Amino acid sequence: TAPRGASGPAERLSVLAAPVPGTEEVVVAVANRTPGEANNGRLLGYMWWSAALMVAFSLVVAVFLARGRWWVADQVLARHEAFLRDTAHELRGPVSSLRAVAEAGLAGAEPPERALERVAAIVRGTDELVDDLLTLSRMQTGQEPLQAAPVRLDELVTSLVRARADEPAVALAVQPSTVVANAELVRRAVGNLLDNAVRHGRAGDPTAAVTVTVAGGRVEVADAGPGLEPQLLPDLVERSGNGHRTTGGRLGLTLARRVAHVHGGELRAANRPGGGAVFTLELPEHGR
Repeated sequence: TAPRGASGPAERLSVLAAPVPGTEEVVVAVANRTPGEANNGRLLGYMWWSAALMVAFSLVVAVFLARGRWWVADQVLARHEAFLRDTAHELRGPVSSLRAVAEAGLAGAEPPERALERVAAIVRGTDELVDDLLTLSRMQTGQEPLQAAPVRLDELVTSLVRARADEPAVALAVQPSTVVANAELVRRAVGNLLDNAVRHGRAGDPTAAVTVTVAGGRVEVADAGPGLEPQLLPDLVERSGNGHRTTGGRLGLTLARRVAHVHGGELRAANRPGGGAVFTLELPEHGR
């Protein structure tokens, strides 16, 4: 404390006394405790505030991670639901075909051997469909690499068009174009777009024009059919299961869209000014 009669606030002192060995002397030390206590108080305050901030930060991080895990779980669940929905939609066509062929064979409308050949062909196509769906699903979830390589898109599309010799000619205009892609997946996607154009563009006229154009990493498949309903355009290639302009073949428009997306590309749908529809599959060009 302050000496008697002194003015000003009292101060706390610490006194330490220790004997000197071998003598009768004593060493006395006197220290002012007030500044030290003030510093200790500030230190304790800083520690408490730091602890509170760390706890608050930990809570924020925990909440963020929890929300992130729920978001990832929701995304995975949404993809699985989309996969099941697309699979169910794509399998309706083969199942209906199998039923029709089986009923025709049982009714004697065609020879049993011919019916079995048709059943075997449908089963092979369905097996390829399921394999493609599973492959694309694994690619989208990162479980399987894309295995892309430089592919001459113009040559691939030309071979697909020439292979359709049993149909009225498809007009073809190509420019040299090399893309980085999985050739088999792209072949299936383009073949699917051709099936779609032939099925819907030639529904009323078997000789109606179908035009395929290849340039700059893009494949455009245009027909002269009734076109697409405008209100369905924004959703058409995102959901092929809307009952309109689906292929009914190996791969639906949903699969063509997935092929585009796993390559970092895009599938677009539009109506042609002169009538008909056009689907554009765009893939990343080699060297860009």
